[in-house]
Order: sequence, then C-alpha cells, then structure tokens
Amino acid sequence: LHTRNFPVEKDRWYRVSFAARGTLPTQGVSVVVRRGGAAGNYELLMPARQALTISSAWARYSFVFKATRTVAVGIPDASDSGARLDFERVSVGQTIEISNVEM
Repeated sequence: LHTRNFPVEKDRWYRVSFAARGTLPTQGVSVVVRRGGAAGNYELLMPARQALTISSAWARYSFVFKATRTVAVGIPDASDSGARLDFERVSVGQTIEISNVEM
C-alpha cells in the first residue's frame, strides 16, 4: 500500500500524519518514505522504517523524519517518479485502511 508521489528535499525535516485502522485490536505495520521507483529504484529516503502499532479503531498517527536525498516529481529529463509513503508488514488475512495523509 502506498501513496501518490511527492517531492522531498535532502536534509529537510518532514512530519507525516495519517488516520488508520486495522483488522486487529493491535496490529504492527512499518511505514517508510522511499523513492517512487524511477528506473526500478525504491531506495529509502529516510534513515529507517517507522514501526507503528495501529488499532482496529480509527486513530491519527504521526512521525517525523529527515530526508536523506532530494527527489523531484514530474521532471521528464530527471527520470524521477518522486517519493512515496509505503505501508509494509501487513500480514496475509489482515487489512489496513488509510485516510487523510498529510506531509
């Protein structure tokens, strides 16, 4: 599960915020900002994945990170798709719902 692509600037701090709920009362997920796949490259754009425990009730989650690279969006000659927010570690049989992603 990932968001639309967006730009980030190296060494700049960002706050990511979103609403989420899962299928279990406590469900572990990892959230990461990474390159959006330009030339097959999905490198992390933050130092490490952010581990979160979400619940089965809607709640707001936030974290901050410092971008490790600059990534633009929609510049044809740069071959860059931009950055994206990925949600990982959703196990088989589990689901998560995401709403109101802000950066």
